[in-house]
Amino acid sequence: MRVLAILFIAFLHRGSVAEVQLPPGVPKIRWSPNLLYTEEGFRLGSIVRFGEHWFWHFEGELMLGFNSTPGIIMDHDCVETETAATEKIKNEKKKRHALNAVNSKCLIGPNPWPFSVVDRKLFDKYSDASASPVVLYYTQAVNGPAGLVLLPSAKALFTSTDNYVTEIWPVDPNFPTSSSYTEGSGELPPADETSYTSGTFQGHVVKASIDHLLFKTYEIVVQESKGGASFVRLSVDDSKLFDHIVMMMLTGKEIKMRFDQLFSFEGDFLSSIRGYSTNYRVTSVQISDEQPPMKENF
Repeated sequence: MRVLAILFIAFLHRGSVAEVQLPPGVPKIRWSPNLLYTEEGFRLGSIVRFGEHWFWHFEGELMLGFNSTPGIIMDHDCVETETAATEKIKNEKKKRHALNAVNSKCLIGPNPWPFSVVDRKLFDKYSDASASPVVLYYTQAVNGPAGLVLLPSAKALFTSTDNYVTEIWPVDPNFPTSSSYTEGSGELPPADETSYTSGTFQGHVVKASIDHLLFKTYEIVVQESKGGASFVRLSVDDSKLFDHIVMMMLTGKEIKMRFDQLFSFEGDFLSSIRGYSTNYRVTSVQISDEQPPMKENF
C-alpha cells in the first residue's frame, strides 16, 4: 500500500522547477491529447540519402548516431533481460512463443531511418548534407491523412513514410547549453523510494521523443559510447530534463546519464497507466568530459 500511495501521489504531483528556455526555432515538446501522431521528437545521425520524388515531396534516410551499421536496431539490454527470463519457462511451446515476442518487445527500428519532407526550402538547404551529423525534428503521423492535417500539406498524401521532418540542424559542439542537469525533487518518479537499483549509461542520445498514441511518454534511445550497434532505451519523466537532453543532442556530444531502475511490478503498473516503454528512469544528465572523435556514417 505504501508503494501504491507513493506512485499515486507521484502521478498527480509535478515540481515547480523553472521552465527551460530552448533556442528559437527548437520546438518544446509537451503532452497533448492529439491522436494524429504516435511520435514527436528529435533524431541524431547522418543523412545518407535525400532526394526529390513525384508530387513535389522529398524522401531521405538517416543513419542513427555515429559509426552505426545498416540493419534492424534492437535494445540490447532488453534482449538480454527478456531472453534470460524465457529460460525459466518449462513448457517448450510457451517458451518459443516468449522468444518470438522478445523481438517485438525490444525492437527500436530500422537503420537507416526513413523520413519524408514536403518543404522544398528545407530540402534545398540540406540536400547536400552528405553524412554530416545533424539533428532532425519530426512527427510520426498515424497515416497520410493525419499528416495532411499536421503539416498541413496535401503532399503528405503522397510521401513514402509517415515520418515527417520539418526542421534540421547541423550539430554544433559549441552550441550553448548547460553542461549538466539533475531532475527536480518534485518530479516523477520518487525513485529513491521505489527503485531497486541505480546506474549510469554514457553515449550519444540518438532519439528523444514523446511516444505513443494516447498515453504519451518521454522516451530516449542511447547509442552507448562503444558505438556501432549497441543501443538501449530509457524513459524520462521530467519535461525539463528532457529539454536539456534535446539541447545536449544539438552539440553532438556524448552524455553521461544516471538512471534508476524500477521494480518490475511498479514499472509494469506505471506502464499500464502512463505508457512508459521501459523500467529505467533517467534522473540526471551531464556532457561527458571525454569526447571520442565524431565518426560519420557512410
